[in-house]
Amino acid sequence: MKLYKILFEQNSKNFTSFTPPFFALYVDESITTLTLIHVPSLKNILKTKKVDEKDLLLAVAGMISLAESENSCLGAMQVGLVAGSPTWSGAGLTMYALASDHYGVPLTSDRKHSSSVAARETWAKIEKNPDWKKVGDGLDNYAKLDNQKIYMDIEGSYPERTVKPRMGKIEKSDIPNLQVKDLSKPTSRTPEEIDDCPLPTKGGEIKDPEKMSNLLGTADAYKYTGPLKAQPLIDNFENFRDSVSSKEENPMGINIDKLMTTLATKLFQYRYKGSETTR
Repeated sequence: MKLYKILFEQNSKNFTSFTPPFFALYVDESITTLTLIHVPSLKNILKTKKVDEKDLLLAVAGMISLAESENSCLGAMQVGLVAGSPTWSGAGLTMYALASDHYGVPLTSDRKHSSSVAARETWAKIEKNPDWKKVGDGLDNYAKLDNQKIYMDIEGSYPERTVKPRMGKIEKSDIPNLQVKDLSKPTSRTPEEIDDCPLPTKGGEIKDPEKMSNLLGTADAYKYTGPLKAQPLIDNFENFRDSVSSKEENPMGINIDKLMTTLATKLFQYRYKGSETTR
C-alpha cells in the first residue's frame, strides 16, 4: 500500500485509474447527476476553508447529468451535461462509463439541444471502443417537419458523419425549401416506435443536414460493458462522508451533499464555453 501511494503521488497528473480509495462517486438521484471527486484533495479543501480554481480542478474530477428518453431511443438515457477536469486525464469519458454502469442502461447523446465538439469527439471514441456495445440494430433517428417525423439516414462518425433524409430524391439546391411533400412516405426502419429517437434540430436545421450533423453526439445508443464499476466508488463516498463528519475534518460544517452539487456545477461552468467547447 505504501508503494502504491508513493507511485500515485509521483504520477498524479497522469493517473487515470479512477478507483477507491482515492476517488469516490456521489449520485444525486433527484437531478440524475453523478459527481466524481478526488478524496484527498477535497479533504484538504474542507480543512483550509477556501476553494480557488486550482483546488476545484483537483477536487472534482468529473460530472455528468442525464435525462430519461421515456418510451423512445430504446430506453437509453440522454447525456445532457458532462465535464471532466483537465487535471485528471480521461475523467470525462469515465463519467459516461460510470453513468451507464450505475443505471444499467445504454446512453445516447442529448436529443433536445446539442453536443459540444468535445462531446462529439468522446462519442466517436465510444463508438469504436470494445468496452461499449451498440444496442440493437441502432436507433431510428428522425427530425420533425410540419409536425411529421422525417426519418434520417446517418452514416460515419464525427467528424466525417453525414445526415440526409431517408426518402425522396432531394438535390442540395432543394434543401432550403424542403417540405413534407418532398419526402413521400418517410417510413421508419422498424414498425416499433421504441427505437425512434429525435434529432437535435434547434428549430429548422432539418433544412441544413450538415448543420444538423454538427448538433449530434451519436446516432445510436451504447451500453458500457467494461471493467469500471460505479458501486465501489459510491460506497467509498459514504466512507468519505463519514470521515469528514467531525469538527476537526470539516471545521465549517459544510453540508457534503450540497457541496457535491456545487462542485459539479462549477466544473461544468468552468469547462463549458458553448457548443464549440473543445478539450
